[in-house]
Amino acid sequence: MRRNRFQKIVQCLHCNNNENAVPHGQEGYDPIHKITPVLNLLNETFSNHYRLGRDVAVDESLVGFKGRNHLVQYMPAKKSHRWGPKFFLLAESDTGYVHQLRLYAGKSQNQRNPQGVTFDIVVDLLQLHFNKYHHVTLDNFFCSPSLCHHLYQNGMFCTGTVRVFRKGMPPSFRNIQIAKGEVTVRQQGPLMAV
Repeated sequence: MRRNRFQKIVQCLHCNNNENAVPHGQEGYDPIHKITPVLNLLNETFSNHYRLGRDVAVDESLVGFKGRNHLVQYMPAKKSHRWGPKFFLLAESDTGYVHQLRLYAGKSQNQRNPQGVTFDIVVDLLQLHFNKYHHVTLDNFFCSPSLCHHLYQNGMFCTGTVRVFRKGMPPSFRNIQIAKGEVTVRQQGPLMAV
């Protein structure tokens, strides 16, 4: 295929009707309106054709892209790609199979949960699997005591690293000095911080 033909096809290719888009600034505005049907189809296909194992992980992933778009972010900590749109993924730990994905389109006005945006993201990715007793692994971007309690109450187990200044963490962990080989443990109901 010639380049000009490819560019013309890409220019005319649409996945959603632009006339149905809610204008910016109004209730129900979706910044990713043009590709929402594709993402919904992918998530539906992923979940219909594969049954998750017990161990799952929630993490973020950056898809390398240096073009101009409002979804592109710069994350200097990422090694392979530092520019691109960010996805939040639910994946099986053993195989790496992506079961659900959400494209990060920026903070919306509707996401004013006191627990935070990361709490909403994890609950949204896992809500289809509540009370199935999966074991979720999280990094310190997502993990918090309130999230661990919520997942436990909904039939899921959780393991993760956590930032010591996160709301709900024991205050004694903030300035603790531990010698090499020593361990400090705090417990609150079924939740344990080591």
